[in-house]
Amino acid sequence: MWTELLRCLKKAWLLPVFVLLGVDGGDGGAGDGGQGGAGDGGAGDGGQGGAGDGGDGGQGGNEDLSTLFTADEVAAKKEAIAAAKAEEERRAALSDAEREAEDAEKAAKLAEEEKGKAGAPEKYEQFTMPEGMTVDKQVLDLFEPFAKKLNLSQERAQSVVDFYSKEVLPVFMARQHDAVNDEMASWVSEGKADKDIGGDKYDQNVEKANRFLNTLGTPRLKEFLEKSGTGNYVEFIRVFSRAADLMDEDSLVLGGAGGKGEVEARISNFYGNSKMN
Repeated sequence: MWTELLRCLKKAWLLPVFVLLGVDGGDGGAGDGGQGGAGDGGAGDGGQGGAGDGGDGGQGGNEDLSTLFTADEVAAKKEAIAAAKAEEERRAALSDAEREAEDAEKAAKLAEEEKGKAGAPEKYEQFTMPEGMTVDKQVLDLFEPFAKKLNLSQERAQSVVDFYSKEVLPVFMARQHDAVNDEMASWVSEGKADKDIGGDKYDQNVEKANRFLNTLGTPRLKEFLEKSGTGNYVEFIRVFSRAADLMDEDSLVLGGAGGKGEVEARISNFYGNSKMN
């Protein structure tokens, strides 16, 4: 039992000392007990006792460190000691002001880490969003219970909000924007390939659709078509260009017989008697 305890103590406490002293193990020598031959009881008994003690001492000294520590343990400890020494030398080369600034930065980082370990609050404070961006209440109502389930502190929950708003959301919006542009580009391609309004007639039909829109379209409708890009949708061009053809008929010329009322009536019939605002 005592032998095992000694081995554990050596592994736990003496490895750094052995490494510093450069002790690699090997033969331990004769030991102190080898001098016990001069015992008080005479030559015979004293010599025997001395020999026994000397043998034990020699065994202790001869114990190879490789039986206590692996090569990796010794190498790792040497590495740690060398790194600690290098850090000490680096710190010694700093000025007092530089060391104080470094210590303050480490203390602030440690305090921030401790705050992060505090866990979820009873109620989260308002999260900070990037300039020009507001918190969507519906998203927030979904996020807060999730953050509490993960036991996120205010600081760690804020870091999740920051990551989403600064890293994830811009990527999502860019992809959405690209998808809309791709869809509008496909509408143009579809219109140009359409057998009725496409081919050589496509530009002419687009011009007629715009003329009809400028004549009878409301400002809100124009704004919607421009912002959404749906003015490029093939069916809008088809219907609006046909409506422009109705406007161009002699009997429907604005200011002519029948006037504007007749124009609107014919267009209303074209749309299936739907109401136009």
